Amino acid sequence: EEAEETRRRKVIFDCCKQLQQQWSLEANADGGDLEKKDGSNENGGTIVTTTMLTETLVPCMKELIRRQEERREALEQGQEQEKQPHQDDDEDEYLEALLECLAGFLGTVDTSVNPDEIKEQKNLFVTSGAFEMTMHVLRQFLEDYTTSNGSHSHALKATEKYVQEQDESLSHDDKEPPIIEDSQCTTNSKIPPLVLTVLAHLTWTASDALKNDRVLPVLRLVHECMQTFLSDPTVQGFGCWIMHNLSNPLLQELVAAGSVPIIVSSMKCHPSDPLVQEHGNSALYNLLPLILSSGDNRTDIDRVMFQEVSRLIPSLPGVVLRGMENNATNLSVQQYGLLVLNRICQKDQNTYEVFVSEGGLTILLNNLKMTTTKTFDSKGG
Repeated sequence: EEAEETRRRKVIFDCCKQLQQQWSLEANADGGDLEKKDGSNENGGTIVTTTMLTETLVPCMKELIRRQEERREALEQGQEQEKQPHQDDDEDEYLEALLECLAGFLGTVDTSVNPDEIKEQKNLFVTSGAFEMTMHVLRQFLEDYTTSNGSHSHALKATEKYVQEQDESLSHDDKEPPIIEDSQCTTNSKIPPLVLTVLAHLTWTASDALKNDRVLPVLRLVHECMQTFLSDPTVQGFGCWIMHNLSNPLLQELVAAGSVPIIVSSMKCHPSDPLVQEHGNSALYNLLPLILSSGDNRTDIDRVMFQEVSRLIPSLPGVVLRGMENNATNLSVQQYGLLVLNRICQKDQNTYEVFVSEGGLTILLNNLKMTTTKTFDSKGG
């Protein structure tokens, strides 16, 4: 059994290395973007196959979780356990490699693949137990992090302080947000961003049933992860991408769950990150019709939550424009930013005054100039 585990570990680490090499090549060719992690190699072949998922990744993750649970239970009972091979130093690295491979499985991008095959691939990820175990990893990581770094409420206070600093920097027209120093909003672990990467790829072009039945029940974990690690741009970028993916058709569920303040906080704190700005804007574009609509469509939204969301609307133009200004050559950020601003202005004519005062006309002229001279970057255009 130990020999088989060693063999499987080697397969997983080799696969992870292939994926990282491929993603590095794609990032270099795409201006440094690592948003959509394609799981295909340079010859078009699939690096992480369905057979590898069911026969290697799922059994290995199940065994790793089992050992972790046994060790945690033994520690709670004050018992010491004999160390197992690979138990300590490389366990986090092993888990990270497993998550990288799961992201590679879901990130396989082939335009020639039938949509039904993509649907089957995502369903297999769920039915095999990979989805449930991935979310277990995030849930346990957040619990352990909270235990070792203080209460969750303390982490939220640190988050609120950070957002307040961003609000102050906005009011002073600073180009860059202040650097956060509170360790409660940072993590050196790759596990939270990797789990959100997996979830973002799972929800991208997923069926409404999968979003509603499987992902919506764990939305709270995504929120907690984004709130806890607010200063991590990768966590925020993939978190916003998940919100965008879920916002159609679950716009009412997301507003009711409190997703809007989290998206806005992320955009405030990462004005220069194109992934945060693009998907934050695209999620807001889908959610705004409900937020700005009449009370008849808000029956399932808590009054207090709706009031909190409504208070954010006046500040949105400044947040969106700041992101557009900091990503001036990214066409996707500019497009979705303009769509959000247009949607707000259509509802409230007074927003035009805010738009102008925040430098909106300058950004519009810049968009026209770059469109006519084709100076948008390769990622956006």
